[in-house]
Amino acid sequence: MKKIIFLCLLLGLIKPMYSQVSISVDGVVKHFVSEKKLDGVTITVEQDKLPFATFVTTSSGKFKFQTPLGSDYMIIFSKPGFVSKKVLVQTASIPEEDHKSVNNMFIEMTLFEDQKGMDFSLLENNPIGKAKYQKSTGKLDWDLAYTNSIKAKLDKMMAQFDTQTKIDEAKRKAEEAEAKRLAEEAAAKKAAEEAEAKRLAEEVAAKKAAEEAEKKKLAEEKIKKSQYEQYLSTGLAAFKKQDYENAKENYKQALALFPNEDEPKNKLKEIRNILEARAKNEEDAKREALDAEKKRKEEEAKKMAEEKKKMEEKATGEAKELEDKKEKKEDENEFKIKSVGDEKNKDKNQRDKNNKIPPKSTGTKIKID
Repeated sequence: MKKIIFLCLLLGLIKPMYSQVSISVDGVVKHFVSEKKLDGVTITVEQDKLPFATFVTTSSGKFKFQTPLGSDYMIIFSKPGFVSKKVLVQTASIPEEDHKSVNNMFIEMTLFEDQKGMDFSLLENNPIGKAKYQKSTGKLDWDLAYTNSIKAKLDKMMAQFDTQTKIDEAKRKAEEAEAKRLAEEAAAKKAAEEAEAKRLAEEVAAKKAAEEAEKKKLAEEKIKKSQYEQYLSTGLAAFKKQDYENAKENYKQALALFPNEDEPKNKLKEIRNILEARAKNEEDAKREALDAEKKRKEEEAKKMAEEKKKMEEKATGEAKELEDKKEKKEDENEFKIKSVGDEKNKDKNQRDKNNKIPPKSTGTKIKID
């Protein structure tokens, strides 16, 4: 437990802030042991023993309020489960001419938790500190004479508080240890009972699951067997109709249900051989048809080539015959023209001879005897 002195129980900071006709009282409330800021602390202010104002701290533990000068104020700090404390701020004795210069107050208050068997009447009946106007300094400050007057009683009370705290702490730890032991014992017993109950439940559940699984397995086997027989029957019917693809599909389905059965294996092998033979025959027939078609086309092409050749030869002969006829006709025409010309020349020469006129050159050399 923290060692304390009286001044730590109180407050003690004074802000040199000044006001006209009132002072500001602010501060913070903390836990005496952990020093954490306390929320939910009720601050009751009495003015000359009459109710003046009430405030409640938040999580920050802070508070602030104004008090008019010229009265005495009892400020009480209380919280359920904690020992209440109070301080007295006396402003009635401040001369009116000093009101303008009087300082504000800052209070840092600590509260500790209540303990059974402890006498806290000193704190209940007396303020833990008094602040009064000091004429010599002109400030509102703590009355050290009052502090010293109750110091011995407070030190004795706090020594008892420390002793009682240690006793309570030891008792609390022992009670907690016993409670923990009993809780662990009860938890262990409960865990053992739950484990046994769980084991029995799992055993029953496992047995039930095994029975259901076996039942389900038998039902599935029955369904599979029925499906297997149906596939075999459908496959055989298709096989007899030589619908081998349908037969093959049904035998495959049957084999998928029971991979170790020989019947669907043998039927599939038989169908495979039939289909392979059929495919071979179809391939041979196709090849023979292709060969026959090829031979037909070749013969047709050969025949067409021969006919084309004959036609070309005939065309060539006819063209030659026409050419010969044309040349013969041209020769005949030329001969006729020449004959006519010769005849004309002969007549002309005769006329010229008769007329004794030398003949004109026609471009053709003619010998005249």
